[in-house]
Amino acid sequence: MQPTVGGPEPASDASGVGPAEAEAGRWAWRRGWCIRLYVAKHDRLLSRILRGTSDANIPFNQLRHLLRRLGFDERIRGDHHIFTKEGVEEILNLQPKGGKAKPYQVKQVRVVILKYRLAGGANEE
Repeated sequence: MQPTVGGPEPASDASGVGPAEAEAGRWAWRRGWCIRLYVAKHDRLLSRILRGTSDANIPFNQLRHLLRRLGFDERIRGDHHIFTKEGVEEILNLQPKGGKAKPYQVKQVRVVILKYRLAGGANEE
């Protein structure tokens, strides 16, 4: 039995599931829920970048996480975050500006994602 948000925690049921097993199941369910939220957040950010309508409002840390999820390696030199990926000629050099990514750098990321079809086909134009 999976708990509902805001509802009571499940008690040990007639199947013999004790408190430890119930606890493990609850955390597994919560972990799965968190993973689904992370994937949805990743997909929304990718869609925003590919649309190109809000380049000035892309959070820098979310852009970093997206690039790492797409398989890029990250090196940091001062405030420069340098992303490389085998099979991608371009080197992406990003710097934050007030917690946001710079709009022209978001455009560079979009061009690379589209050029190398890194979006997985679901969000490509």
